[in-house]
Amino acid sequence: QLLLSTTTSTLPIIERIFTPTTPEDAARYLQALSRAGQPVTITGAAQTETSSPQLSTSALTGIKIYAPDDLYITVGAGTPLAEIQAFLAQHNKQLALSSPWLDTTIGGLVAANVNAPQRMRYGSIRDNVLCATVALPDGRLIRTGRPLVKNVAGFDITKAFIGSHGTLGLLTDISLKVMVQPRMKRTLLV
Repeated sequence: QLLLSTTTSTLPIIERIFTPTTPEDAARYLQALSRAGQPVTITGAAQTETSSPQLSTSALTGIKIYAPDDLYITVGAGTPLAEIQAFLAQHNKQLALSSPWLDTTIGGLVAANVNAPQRMRYGSIRDNVLCATVALPDGRLIRTGRPLVKNVAGFDITKAFIGSHGTLGLLTDISLKVMVQPRMKRTLLV
């Protein structure tokens, strides 16, 4: 199913649109593209108007771990932000993230480092991401950080992937801080 078919040359035939179901599949696809010297477009859902191969995170979804006592949640990178917020709202919790686009995935939001006005109260995306699993172009999977608020004494490599737009690797799952919902929210337009 993956990209293991070969031609008479040594390069594999690379699928134009690939939707991995596991982080390992994503890492193998990125490795094949890297060996072939081809760029890739990473999307939350498959698009048709690009000449480069596409990797869609639409199957890397779901809530992997919800730890209400430790105030963190681990989700697949292709999970829509609205789905995570709806799940957390059932428990009177929230992510301190928002997006103007309804179909925003958490991986896209973190990879693009799109901050919102809630940053003034809860901090930036960099402050809310605790750890991540990343598929690297050489085929390795790495786990950066730990789901604790203070988990490193030196440089936190997780921060390097936030805002990298997928240039360093593909975020496959992400652990984020969970906040208690405020009693009331208001937006004032002056």
